[in-house]
Amino acid sequence: MKKVKTRLLCLVLALVMLLSCLASCDLGKTEKPTDETLIKKRIASFVSAYNDGDLEAVIACLDRGTRNELEAWINILKGVTGKLVGISFDLSDLFAIGAGLAGSMSGKDEILKVQIKEITIAQDGTAEAKAIL
Repeated sequence: MKKVKTRLLCLVLALVMLLSCLASCDLGKTEKPTDETLIKKRIASFVSAYNDGDLEAVIACLDRGTRNELEAWINILKGVTGKLVGISFDLSDLFAIGAGLAGSMSGKDEILKVQIKEITIAQDGTAEAKAIL
């Protein structure tokens, strides 16, 4: 009889713990962000990375095909400049220097500012964002 009470108590405690975990997880109340929200976040990430002079973060905001093509061109440019000048330039550093100079010359913290006017998502999944720079 004592074993039955102990097992029952353990079962009740386990059930209470399970229910409290489920309640704290807030299941079913989190909504998946819309495509428009994801696009706006990507644009904001791009602008922030650009203003920070972070070339890697700028490239990370691009789609896979564009990112691969751009990285290939960067590698080619590194190789060509290394052969011609004898020095291999790090384009990430040059990008950061350029962003810093542009910011200091303009007297603004933000080099690039974007105001999104409209986002259109086509049936094929592509999107177009109209914005003011």
